[in-house]
Amino acid sequence: MNKISAKPFLKWAGGKTQLIDVIEKALQNLFMTVILLLLNHLWEVGQFCSG
Repeated sequence: MNKISAKPFLKWAGGKTQLIDVIEKALQNLFMTVILLLLNHLWEVGQFCSG
């Protein structure tokens, strides 16, 4: 069986750690958007309504 090794297709010299804050903020925004969309959907279908 042939082994396939994965190699990066881009070489990036440096500065990756500077992106951590940007990526973290983007993930937080995405997470909050998903949560808000889910809550809105549940509200519209009546999951939060009593009775």
